[in-house]
Amino acid sequence: MHVELCLNFTAGETLWAKALFERAMLDHGITVQSYQTDNGVFAAKEFMLEIHNMQQSIGFSGVGAHHQNGVAE
Repeated sequence: MHVELCLNFTAGETLWAKALFERAMLDHGITVQSYQTDNGVFAAKEFMLEIHNMQQSIGFSGVGAHHQNGVAE
């Protein structure tokens, strides 16, 4: 489990937390290839551009669709 404190939930703050998460994963020999998330700030242009630039993929769960993000739940 990895947690980063985000106070404002902006795209910039989320990208900072994403970079820290991915750095921590690299320390364990893991390369992040994809994300599964809700819409929120993760659908922002800046975040989507970073996903594209890092050649990663992202999937979005529907509102209240707990069956789509069971690992996180």
